Amino acid sequence: SDVRTCRVNFINCLLTFQALDPLGYGEEESSGAESGTFAVVNDGTAATDRVTLTLVAAGGIPTIKNAADENKTIKFGSAITGTYTIDLRSKTVLDGSSADDYASLSPVNQWFTLQPGSNSITLTNATSVDVAWEPAYF
Repeated sequence: SDVRTCRVNFINCLLTFQALDPLGYGEEESSGAESGTFAVVNDGTAATDRVTLTLVAAGGIPTIKNAADENKTIKFGSAITGTYTIDLRSKTVLDGSSADDYASLSPVNQWFTLQPGSNSITLTNATSVDVAWEPAYF
């Protein structure tokens, strides 16, 4: 007859986790392509930096300002054309071919967050911007 031996071993261990981001996040929302001054409503209870801006530029020097976050403004340093993706969490700028173009920002650039409630966003010197964000909750 065939006799098999089965062994079971246990390892006692202690795991420690840190909540590096103490917030919870909702489903992604989007403003759609906007221009001029427009409202973005963050339904969360906390400010969120999980924001992606998709900018369409046509030869100007774009700025994107959030009046609700102390008028902080993302500024480019020179005229640009094409589509750019700006990630406010990772603080990156990609051009239309997904190449890093962080150097196109002005040295006095200010990264903003979307505050809870209504945020007044102003786009100047560009065609449009789409704001996509994840609302944050305490």
